[in-house]
Amino acid sequence: MISLCGLFGLNVGFVGVYFAKCLRYLFGVGAVFITMLILLIGYQYMTRHRGLVYSLRFFGMGMLFLSILAIWHHMVIPVGEEILPDSLPRGGGLLGGGLLFVLRKFFGVDGTLIILCTGVIGAILLSTTWSLATGLLKTQHTAAKGAKATGEVVSHACEKVASAGTRVEERVAGVVKEKVRHSFYNQERDHHFDEEPPVANRMDSEFCPASDKMAQNTDNMIYADPVPAAPMEADPERNKMQDEEEQETIPSFTIEYGRNAEMDHSGDDSLSAEKQHSESSSSPSAHLMKQQRTPLPDYQEIAPMMPAASLLDGSVPSDSQEKTAVVRPYQLPGVTDILSRHVKKKNASLEMEIEENARTLQKTLADFKVKATIINACHGPAVTRYELEPAPGVKVSKITNLAEDIALRLAASSVRIEQIPGKSAIGIEVPNKELEGVQLREVLESPKFNSAKSKLTVGLGMDIGGQAIFADLAKMPHLLVAGATGSGKSVCINTLITSILFKAKPDEVKFILVDPKMVELSNYNGIPHLMVPVVTDAKKAASVLNWSVQEMEKRYAKFAESNVRNMDTYNRKFPEETMPAIVIIIDELADLMMVAPHDVEDAICRLAQKARAAGIHMVLATQRPSVDVITGIIKANIPSRISFAVSSQIDSRTILDRSGAEKLLGKGDMLFYPVGASKPQRVQGAFISDEEVERLLEFIRSQGQEMETNEEIVAFTEQALQEETEAGEGNGSRNKTDELLADAVDLIMSTGQASSSSIQRRFHIGYTRAARLIDTMEELHIVGPNAGSKPRDILMSLEQAQQAVSNFQPKNG
Repeated sequence: MISLCGLFGLNVGFVGVYFAKCLRYLFGVGAVFITMLILLIGYQYMTRHRGLVYSLRFFGMGMLFLSILAIWHHMVIPVGEEILPDSLPRGGGLLGGGLLFVLRKFFGVDGTLIILCTGVIGAILLSTTWSLATGLLKTQHTAAKGAKATGEVVSHACEKVASAGTRVEERVAGVVKEKVRHSFYNQERDHHFDEEPPVANRMDSEFCPASDKMAQNTDNMIYADPVPAAPMEADPERNKMQDEEEQETIPSFTIEYGRNAEMDHSGDDSLSAEKQHSESSSSPSAHLMKQQRTPLPDYQEIAPMMPAASLLDGSVPSDSQEKTAVVRPYQLPGVTDILSRHVKKKNASLEMEIEENARTLQKTLADFKVKATIINACHGPAVTRYELEPAPGVKVSKITNLAEDIALRLAASSVRIEQIPGKSAIGIEVPNKELEGVQLREVLESPKFNSAKSKLTVGLGMDIGGQAIFADLAKMPHLLVAGATGSGKSVCINTLITSILFKAKPDEVKFILVDPKMVELSNYNGIPHLMVPVVTDAKKAASVLNWSVQEMEKRYAKFAESNVRNMDTYNRKFPEETMPAIVIIIDELADLMMVAPHDVEDAICRLAQKARAAGIHMVLATQRPSVDVITGIIKANIPSRISFAVSSQIDSRTILDRSGAEKLLGKGDMLFYPVGASKPQRVQGAFISDEEVERLLEFIRSQGQEMETNEEIVAFTEQALQEETEAGEGNGSRNKTDELLADAVDLIMSTGQASSSSIQRRFHIGYTRAARLIDTMEELHIVGPNAGSKPRDILMSLEQAQQAVSNFQPKNG
């Protein structure tokens, strides 16, 4: 009795509280039933002088009680905390928790639930007089009765359907018989009136354009009364035949109709005229009859009449071919037409899971003597962020140092702890048990994307709060993307490209795609937005980057002549000479840095420093963010970065200058660090499938605009490869004096700086040729030897250098 009162919170002293706690730890919430059972046993012993009878029913009730305790423990206690001291009183106690712990170790979560449910059923059968076999027999008997009744209903319905079918067949036979009788009547009438074909045959001629006999009797049909439209509409079979014949005779009619239907000024007259033309083109005789009887000036303004012979042959006159060959204006693809919508499943236990994690997190902080309060929880696609407000005097570092302990208590792979910008709170990001993907359609359907004026607006994904995240390449102005294999880097590149394709026309944005792996971006070949086909050769890619530098210099020269500062101002001032924005996307920077590191690094740095106003933007992606790929010069000139999951903290510091990327979950989980931001933002990247990409590219290609290859890039690349070939020929190439030697000497004398990079930029040549010119000057003693990081010394005056160049004879062999 004292223990029972202690369980209900009454003041029973130290002993009562001690016994109550013992019962709580042993039986959990079932301690109340145990105390009541003890009271019942004592009452029975005092009144009847009888103790417990250990029968089969007794063991069944004990088994039922133990199974219920384990099931309750399974419902309220998370995995991994079954036998913790704090979990036992809230669950099924030591008995229920211990049983659940053992079963989960051997049979897993699902197997444990099956065993416990089976134990409850077996315990009920042992405790009562119920029989499982009797219940199964009754169920079988009831099911047999239901099946028999259902069979009778189905057979009765089949009989009714059969009788109805018989009546329909009799009705059809009567109609056929009536038609046969009328056909004999028409044949007799045709036999008596051979000079003029009857109306019925005229109607048949409209559906038989290949009939030569009826095509020859057009004179008699011209003066006959016109056939009313009502009988033709009353016969659905003939209407169906006519529709099929129209489609076979004029296959391009549907295209013309679709084009006119999209024009607002076409009106009903043009549609009705097209309908008349489609009806008249079904047969040559009917076409000639309508052409000779009534002129059609309205239709001739829309589309000229075509002779019947051309319709029969399936050919189209040259005028109509010219009209159909006209390329329509480019139309932007619709997001809802191309991208698929995916319905997300609702997680019913999500709220309970978040509350349980919040309690565990609060308890963990209290165990480590950290005073803090959880004020909010925000559920995102990949992680749930718990906002924590520390008490006064609590250091942030004291909470961040508990990241591993918190991850252990929450049974999470890793947690990320960061201060929330704009709030006096700390965010603890815990991975969700089920990752919710973000589709690109969800992001691009946002009003922010539709209202964005920039043609370089791209959708990245959604943040933890479910808000769509966008970026403007024109403001970045360049982007660095890094991540391990399978982390979502290639999907992000596809997302960037497709977002721009949804926003920009071919004359507004041009792409230069570099794909050394040859499989990631090759499907974009052929779209009109490309300046050249996808570049897959690393050597050609270096030449393309050097051409981009040359194009940047040309644009700046035009800006200086026109007294403008950037591309947008130039396009507004000269609308007839608009310049498109150029987006250079390199899918794997590491391959380029291995083949031509000096050329690639020089070109990237020059573009990153100056190309923003010229409308040239770069997106550099790599799966190896090491210092030899992402050099310090490249990082200094590209402040906007995206990092996916990486393998180590060193790689995270290389790409973001801080740790954190090594704790990402993969599958599109990224840290977005735009220019001007104080801290990176965690974003779940948008996903676009290969089928959706192909659907978009097919829509773009179907509009008839082809890719116009930029011949300047092709010529520049071929020239660079030729110079590379000549440089690799060895001694044969040294037998000739470089034609740029005199100009290079003049450049060095005028600038006072002897470097191969300055010669590259001035004459737009490759690194190999520029280095060979410097070696030749060193051989002529115009410049001194290489002194490491110091510049070379200039040893001659301008006149002496020119004299040395004129007397220079290349060595043989």
